[in-house]
Amino acid sequence: MDSENILFDGIAQANEHQMDALWAILKYRDMGILRKVYAMCEVLGLDKDKVVSTLPQDENGRIYDSKNRFLLSRALLGQSPIDNLSP
Repeated sequence: MDSENILFDGIAQANEHQMDALWAILKYRDMGILRKVYAMCEVLGLDKDKVVSTLPQDENGRIYDSKNRFLLSRALLGQSPIDNLSP
């Protein structure tokens, strides 16, 4: 992950309950990526404007959906204990 990304740093420091909330947010299908990022910022107590400015965006300033979902999934997987990954 990009070491300058505030959201990924926040995920790295999240406790077990925050991780549960972050996974639930990421997996919720009826919410767009920007709203998911804002919700994750609330869970982690991060400044949403600073976080969004560090995420991959197109030339118009819109954050990429699939690329950011992938990066967030990787960040969450990197912090999830192996024994909690099974259903």
